[in-house]
Amino acid sequence: MFSGIVEKKAPIVKVQSQGQGKRFWVDTGFSDLELGESVSIDGACLSVEDIDRDGVAQFYLSPETLDCTHFKQVQPGQQVHCERSIRYGERNSGHWVQGHVDGIASVVSIQRRHEHDSSVDLVIELPDSCARYCVEKGSIALNGVSLTINQRISSNQVSIHLIPITLEHTTFGKTEPGDKLNVEIDVLAKYIERLWEPYRPKGSKTDFGHLKMEK
Repeated sequence: MFSGIVEKKAPIVKVQSQGQGKRFWVDTGFSDLELGESVSIDGACLSVEDIDRDGVAQFYLSPETLDCTHFKQVQPGQQVHCERSIRYGERNSGHWVQGHVDGIASVVSIQRRHEHDSSVDLVIELPDSCARYCVEKGSIALNGVSLTINQRISSNQVSIHLIPITLEHTTFGKTEPGDKLNVEIDVLAKYIERLWEPYRPKGSKTDFGHLKMEK
């Protein structure tokens, strides 16, 4: 389990095909990682297969992982977000992030609200399988970063406000239209849908997007 608070931006140093999957090496900087430990890499929970004393860790990307994430296009030199799993009792400054990617979003635009404002509005387009769970002021994880949905623009597009510290400490400061992002929707929404399923009228569609979360 993760919190969506990125600890490091780390470069990919090597990528290697492995049958239908891939292996890649990430310079995490975590010299005390253990074999089998779970690490969130751009929001995907991956297991450490090997680690050197400098913190370069090896991860395996299965065909299933490649199908669900943007890692099909992963390249050496690319920077990714790293977060180690949280310990019970630690403060969670984000939200519950499992590291189970639900789909891939496309960046539509990144715009400053005002000329002298260093924060930006990020607009993304989501697949139907993810969009129906998104509500204004609800939580979403993009490339492993815990974020709040600012506005639902259309059935498949949402806007997220990125403050300066987020732009500085994540790769979003260099994100461009057309880029692909790993998406994990709030697991609570999936539990609610599952519990409500027996009571749903036959033929009706589930879409919680019109709802707003009150603070």
